[in-house]
Amino acid sequence: SILALILIGYTSVAEFNLWTNTYQELAKIYNISQPSIIESIYAVGGAISVLTTSYLVAGRVKETTILTVYPLLAAVAVSLEVIIPQGWIMYPAAFFFGLFAAGGLFQLCTALLAKKLPKFKATAISLAQFMSLVGNTSIIFFA
Repeated sequence: SILALILIGYTSVAEFNLWTNTYQELAKIYNISQPSIIESIYAVGGAISVLTTSYLVAGRVKETTILTVYPLLAAVAVSLEVIIPQGWIMYPAAFFFGLFAAGGLFQLCTALLAKKLPKFKATAISLAQFMSLVGNTSIIFFA
């Protein structure tokens, strides 16, 4: 479970970084004249997610459930942009990607790591931070 959390440090940042570095190109391919609107829709989804996630965690939904379900739903949202090669899909996909990828997953991951390793909080958080660095630098290479 700790290894899974450390890997979420990678995937939560990598998935986010991949989308933010490629959505404008895809929008141009789909003939969307103002791709910045897509980023705004994504940002609204992210803001709603922060509030929703806080509410869910306070309402006794396990952090591990959120850290499992949200990334899967974010991957579905991004996949839809490729599976359905039409411009209109980017708008709802951006919202759902923001909702499930930008709502504090990395922060939730680091908080849960610190909670699981109370005597090694700094080390646990450092591992997640290191994996986020690897995610930021490697995902574009792999893509």
